[in-house]
Amino acid sequence: ALAARLSESVSGLEAYSNHSNEFSQHAWISVLAEELLNNRGESIVAAGLDRDSDVHATAAAINLALDNAGSTISYLELPHADAGNQNERLAEVSRGLSAGEYQTAVILGANPVFTAPSDLNFAEALNAVPVSINLSSHYDETARLCDWHVNKANFLEAWGDGYSYNGARSIIQPMIQPLFEGLSDVEFLNTVVNGQTTPGYDLVRETWEQFTPEGLDNTWDRVLHDGLQEGTSFTEATVSLANGFNESATQALAQSTPVDEQALELVMKVDSRVYDGRFANNGWLQELPDSITKITWDNVAQISSATARRLGIPEERDFGDLDAHKIRITAGGHTVEIPAWVIPGQADNSITVTYGYGREDIGRVADGVGTDVYPLRTTQNLLYHSDVQVELTDDRYVIASTQDHSSMEGRALVREASMEEYRDHPTFAPDMVYIPGEIDGTGKSGYTLFNPQDYPENEPQWGMTIDLNTCIGCHACTIACQAENNIPVIGKREVHREREMHWIRVDRYFSGPDEANPQVLHQPVPCMQCELAPCEQVCPVAATTHSDDGLNQMTYNRCIGTRYCANNCPYKVRRFNFFNYTKEYLTTGEDPEIVQMAMNPDVTIRFRGVMEKCTYCVQRIQRGKIESKRETDSKKPADGSVKTACQQACPANAIHFGDLTDTNSQISQIKRNERNYMMLGELNTRPRTSYLAKLRNPNPNMA
Repeated sequence: ALAARLSESVSGLEAYSNHSNEFSQHAWISVLAEELLNNRGESIVAAGLDRDSDVHATAAAINLALDNAGSTISYLELPHADAGNQNERLAEVSRGLSAGEYQTAVILGANPVFTAPSDLNFAEALNAVPVSINLSSHYDETARLCDWHVNKANFLEAWGDGYSYNGARSIIQPMIQPLFEGLSDVEFLNTVVNGQTTPGYDLVRETWEQFTPEGLDNTWDRVLHDGLQEGTSFTEATVSLANGFNESATQALAQSTPVDEQALELVMKVDSRVYDGRFANNGWLQELPDSITKITWDNVAQISSATARRLGIPEERDFGDLDAHKIRITAGGHTVEIPAWVIPGQADNSITVTYGYGREDIGRVADGVGTDVYPLRTTQNLLYHSDVQVELTDDRYVIASTQDHSSMEGRALVREASMEEYRDHPTFAPDMVYIPGEIDGTGKSGYTLFNPQDYPENEPQWGMTIDLNTCIGCHACTIACQAENNIPVIGKREVHREREMHWIRVDRYFSGPDEANPQVLHQPVPCMQCELAPCEQVCPVAATTHSDDGLNQMTYNRCIGTRYCANNCPYKVRRFNFFNYTKEYLTTGEDPEIVQMAMNPDVTIRFRGVMEKCTYCVQRIQRGKIESKRETDSKKPADGSVKTACQQACPANAIHFGDLTDTNSQISQIKRNERNYMMLGELNTRPRTSYLAKLRNPNPNMA
């Protein structure tokens, strides 16, 4: 529909000129077309990775017609890429294996027995081969059927090389020696081809001799230092529409069928945490709440409220009752039963499922977790089915979701406005609540029962700001904090009991009058590091106190587990160790040394019965203060030299951290922003962590 609208003003899209579909009458099509035409050569139209070739061809044609090619888009010649359809190649190989055309099958790091389209029957095809060899990091479904299983080295243990997206060459340097004597891909392939074992280091250096006319040693050291080889890139390609494009596009459009608005479709996607199943044995990822559903340790069938009513699926749940109704989905000749989960924003008559779950005999973390929906994927329907039968079963299924945990509803927690509202009232965010006795608009109150904290002048004062405008709710901060601070995994049963241990959670909020198309807002919530901390006032043993640099610190070996502090915390950010999770890791068959390798030696391992929470990564702060004292004789590190784990991992740079006593520091400048506000500032806790309110700027003609 967009291409048809643009064809009225630009050439190259004639194939779409007389085409219309269910989107053609939408007002936003004309608005979007007008914006693209007004920004020719400065716009870009992108198709999703999971779209088919016709959609990508249409997007490419639009970009060419708008003169974007060579401006906002670069087409590059890929010397290592095969133009063939890899899905068709896999089907050919599977048929060849079944027909006895191959004597040996060598599989590198893949698990086709689990992930290949179900109609290929890859397990039967693999059993038909006389000799099969599998290089894999896990003894998985494919490895169990192979004659030989070779341990694969982790990518952090292996030498290698590669290209960046634009073709800059790089050398991959391992961080450690292989822990379990695993082989990298290049070492394994060299053994298969040449019959001898050669270290990956030697193989990579041998390859790089052809790229180093000025001498291998000089280039090698320089690339290892810089990360990329300067002056290398792929050759830029000159592209144009193929001669037969209009004919093939017209034919494809003529063969397309109108969408039946009453038919159910099934959309299948890789999971955002365990991917295609390769990370299913990672407890950190299994316990990480989904960004939208907030579900852990499971996958579900996401449906809209209207579709649920149509299928007779009850939506009502009592608070804390997260038993989901199971539905039976039949598509492509296969049937699976999976819990249904009603979620705002899901398209009507469309059901979304994620694969990568439902594995067996792969490891104690992944076994029996979730539902295997790979049987629904076929070579002709890798992404979706348009002919789906769904029926409600009598079974119920317990879901561990964190959406009702740490509830703080009914308060002004997240604040957002349109650009027009912001221009009329720039300080809308801090003005939404009254802070008693606020002094000069600083956010500090003169009304308090407690004496103000007296901080030493030579100590830094740490603070944090989280920008809700840039946060995308990816939970990278949660995982980074878990890795940095030795936060344990507790399992589905304990998460269901609201006992998850994450020190920073990411709350998700829906807003707007339309349940079918709501606005979504994410808000990371760590410890606020309050200056007038309610937790400190009620601890009977002074286990939680204030440090000289403004941190609400924890003394673990003083805590007796009264949990008064958690009850008194309005932000619900304190976690209680109900069990000795770390000891459990060390006594359930795992190698203690391997478990300890996953621990940060700079952070205390907490024991059962103590309270724990975010510390602003105090171990990093102390390291920065020590280095600064040694180098400059000052306890105040340079601005930006200390980064918290969540800040370092955030891909959107939404988290800012630094010294508040430095008026020129980035954190001080950000806190002076008009959008800066304190969560629950009206309680007069004076949190050191604040937020920048979210602004929305939709096109008024499209909103």
